[in-house]
Amino acid sequence: MMRRALSGDLAHLGPGGVLRLLAAGEATGVLELKTPSGSTVLDLHRGRAVRPPLQELGRLCGVLESREGEFRFEPRSPGDAPEELLEIATLFELCRSAGDGPGHAFSSDLDVDRLLVENIGTVSGHPGPQIHLLGESTPEDPLEDMLAELEASAPEELLFAQVGVVTPDPRPWRGSLDRAWKRRGWELSVHGDPERVPVEELDLIVVHHNLSITRVGREEDWLDLVRRAGASDRQVPLVWVGPLGDPLWVARLVQAGVAFLLPAPAGETGRVWERFQTALTAAVARQLSVASGRPETPGHATLSQLVEVLLHEAGPGEGISTLLQMAAGSLLRGAVFQVEETAVRCMAGFGYPLGQETSSLPRGVGLLERVIRSGEALISPGPTVGGARQLARVLGVEELPADLALIPLCSAGLTTGVLVGDRQGESLGDLEELILMGRRLGGALVGPR
Repeated sequence: MMRRALSGDLAHLGPGGVLRLLAAGEATGVLELKTPSGSTVLDLHRGRAVRPPLQELGRLCGVLESREGEFRFEPRSPGDAPEELLEIATLFELCRSAGDGPGHAFSSDLDVDRLLVENIGTVSGHPGPQIHLLGESTPEDPLEDMLAELEASAPEELLFAQVGVVTPDPRPWRGSLDRAWKRRGWELSVHGDPERVPVEELDLIVVHHNLSITRVGREEDWLDLVRRAGASDRQVPLVWVGPLGDPLWVARLVQAGVAFLLPAPAGETGRVWERFQTALTAAVARQLSVASGRPETPGHATLSQLVEVLLHEAGPGEGISTLLQMAAGSLLRGAVFQVEETAVRCMAGFGYPLGQETSSLPRGVGLLERVIRSGEALISPGPTVGGARQLARVLGVEELPADLALIPLCSAGLTTGVLVGDRQGESLGDLEELILMGRRLGGALVGPR
């Protein structure tokens, strides 16, 4: 149960967004909305609104349409359910109907009353979307086979993070490390000359020297590579692997802008090389996350606090259900995908026949990877976009609808999941509010921190 009072600016999250979040989180308490169009107070019980007096509906609709003002929510113990509870969706439907009529909101008090009565329900009687939670992930072998098949038959459907390794000896970088990184959605390319490294085409650079003599006589060339990486439009992170016993050289590397320093391994086989691979992979993953992370704007602080309180003490399953309840207000079908190190796994959904063949896709499938890496929603990409066939297979449909939404779910500036949904052939309408909330709902995939 929510225990903290919440308040915020409606310019950052409108009345509709606040109400939908409280409804999805089955919150109980009193919500006060103050706007230039007026003020109103709504009693909520487990995410439903206590039926407001008929004479208050006109003012309520004006308040719900406003994007200026402030809100405050005071939680309380649920207790016994009031006799007449309205679904939040009914309030919005009333206001939409009011806006369609000529002149004034409610053409007939009788019609409004009838609509209210038809939509009054109890907490136990509300069906909501039929959310289907999926089981454990598909084993990795089929994912690796799918990735290999796509590389051979449809490479245009893949989108990998490009990692360039600059080293005089490419042999250790082929084999197990190359394959392990490919499963993470990273494509490795090897380069020998620091002056010819295509910095603008890469997402991250690793320089690997076993001996200090490798750089002797070409120090400025190597430092220039570090500077070029930092000066590019995307500021490509550079990880330096090599002897670190010379403090003057280390200082020059740091001043040039190297992102991470790692001592060269003592050997290139056995346990020593395995430990080095593990450490380097962790460093590369961290740098790619930092590079793709997006700073949170001040306006999202209110939404962050609201989501945090709603998901307090909620496990991943409960958080995902709350997220999908939110999505059901805008979509007729929806599915949540969690971003993992080597896969993108469908966790749950409603409306789609999920889990018929597979519930996971490998990292690197273009349609999803584009959203994951950019942190930007993709609306109506079309049924022939790279990766569409693979995504349709997971959703259990023959092909993706033309009007499809892929919305990133973010936490701490990183994409932790993707919400996929549509309206079964209907226009998607305005999804701005859902996209805004998706930027802070990624925590639902991992539960409380």
